[in-house]
Amino acid sequence: MNERNDAGIYGEGYLIKLPEFDFLPLMLVMASPKPFVPWKAPEPAGQTESRSGFAQTNVNQAQASEFPNGPSVNELLRRREWQKFILTQTHDHFVQTRTALASRLDFKLDNGWPTKILRNECNRKLGTVLIQPPRHILDGMLEAGSSETDVQVQAQQMAQTCSPLTADVIDLLIFLLLDPKNSLGASFSIDAILAARNLQKHRGGKNANGEAYRGGYTKEQRQDVAQQIELLSWVQVRYTNAIVYRRNQPKELKQGNAEPLFKFSEIPVDKKRTRKGQHWSVEPFETLQEILAGGFVGYLPLQVMQYNPAKRAAEKAIARHLFARWRRAHKQGVKDRRGYSGGGLLVQDLLNIAGISVERHHPGRAEERLSEALIQLMDDGLIKERGCQCINKLAPGWVSRWLQDRIDIHPTDEFVELRH
Repeated sequence: MNERNDAGIYGEGYLIKLPEFDFLPLMLVMASPKPFVPWKAPEPAGQTESRSGFAQTNVNQAQASEFPNGPSVNELLRRREWQKFILTQTHDHFVQTRTALASRLDFKLDNGWPTKILRNECNRKLGTVLIQPPRHILDGMLEAGSSETDVQVQAQQMAQTCSPLTADVIDLLIFLLLDPKNSLGASFSIDAILAARNLQKHRGGKNANGEAYRGGYTKEQRQDVAQQIELLSWVQVRYTNAIVYRRNQPKELKQGNAEPLFKFSEIPVDKKRTRKGQHWSVEPFETLQEILAGGFVGYLPLQVMQYNPAKRAAEKAIARHLFARWRRAHKQGVKDRRGYSGGGLLVQDLLNIAGISVERHHPGRAEERLSEALIQLMDDGLIKERGCQCINKLAPGWVSRWLQDRIDIHPTDEFVELRH
């Protein structure tokens, strides 16, 4: 995957400078969550199943009847208020689901389906997330001649595609669905996802034989995102003790069987304008829609999406955890001596969050990688400062003492002002 750079550059190549807009203060929007509208499955005419199991819907019906006025990812990111921070979900169940899907490790088989148990920081069970096609997709695959064992093997292979890129796509889809006009569903393109991640388009030109070739994103880049869309269409969740709020009153989500998070439909368009499989519509299922309308909304730097998912996975994971943690601390009124935080984090916990393992024969590599990640976040303006201690790596037992150290990480003044 070709990145413009590891850290990303705001405003270059995609986030262009536009005239100033008048918009409602963000805190007023945050204080007034949109009313909940029960989700109803659409029944567009002429819907067919593609080979991949996605529903194909006529573009005129999808755009004209389902999602006529909702802004696209491009339009949202061009607005002044989303030039650096985007909105995302901070509900604990959702955060742990996104964290579980950002790694291909720790999946267990439950009746043949890859499954992860969701737990919060206090080790309380929040539910499970599993890779299993929804009933309508599974029935279509069985009717096409596949056995349930074949589908389970495919699900196990799809579980191995979980990566930090999965979390990027989830955050961008949630950002799209949090717009009031997109609450029931939205349309997007794969190129818009790539542009939001600040990937550089390749220039068109001519080869050595004088034959012209098109510019734009590579086939591999588009396939990476398409693979994540197919993965997310198979993701199902079963939450326990999930609480949302309606008019400041707590409400427990009642969920029986596992339920998908998203429903995707491919939007075919004129072949002269785009390639097949580039435009999609996405709708939240009932559980996700309840969470989206429940007021658990926070900010996430757009920079997190622009880190290289292969080289900067630790930075992505730490940043997502910190901003969700600060959102909860702000909502619960947790303060420290600096007025805004939630306490320090154990080094061992930070390593687990970042997915950094301590090698038995080279433990110093873990310390160097963690320090590198925190310095990168500071240099990019995502965190303000971090408390650190001098470590004598020559002293016996330094690893055990270091793992029990606490690191105080504080948000930037810009983020604090935004929250207040």
